[in-house]
Amino acid sequence: TEKTEKFNSVFLRHFLNSFSVVIVFKYFFFIIFFCIALNLYAQDAHFSQFNNTPFIINPALCGDYVGNGRLLLNYRDQWRSVAANTFKSYSFAGDASIFKNKLAIGFSVVKDNVASGNFQNTQINFVLATKVRINDNNTIRAGLQGTWAQSILDKTKLTWNSQFDSDIINPIVNSGEDNLHADNHYFDIAAGMALAHTSYSKNKYLIGFSAYHLTKPEYGFSNTNQRIE
Repeated sequence: TEKTEKFNSVFLRHFLNSFSVVIVFKYFFFIIFFCIALNLYAQDAHFSQFNNTPFIINPALCGDYVGNGRLLLNYRDQWRSVAANTFKSYSFAGDASIFKNKLAIGFSVVKDNVASGNFQNTQINFVLATKVRINDNNTIRAGLQGTWAQSILDKTKLTWNSQFDSDIINPIVNSGEDNLHADNHYFDIAAGMALAHTSYSKNKYLIGFSAYHLTKPEYGFSNTNQRIE
């Protein structure tokens, strides 16, 4: 009958869409497991409300929202029970879609204060992302992020073992750490991809991967040539 043929047509279309999603997901899982097998180092600023810091997770998430634009503000005060000013982090970000939602641009500013400002790190990020719609249920997103960062070390607030005078620290004693630089700045690049799937029940599933510090910039305050991996 006509109703049976219509049902079979809808069922076949749903099956084919689901089958294509399974194939794409298999490739994504393969890439993710391959990345996990590699040795990864370093730790960037992170917030407990990770859903409100999309650029820190994946540049491809730029423009992934409902509306005309988006602004995000985050604040973190960590390990307050250990010391008064251990870790304080601030993040401000915004993004918008352009060219009929074919491209998205965004920016973010992330600032870390450690130990009452003994160490400060500031990052200014600019993001460009695009998306390709596979069908009504699946979309692939890709993003690229450029970063300018500056790290500042206040040497006047640091003490060293070489400054011990009997059983107390004597700040007048020379620490011998004269080769330390007060600041360091660098340029960095990050990239990412993501697959978004919207089911017929309007549930949204997102899977992706990202790679940060592709330029492996130098970040140390001495002449040891330390690089971010």
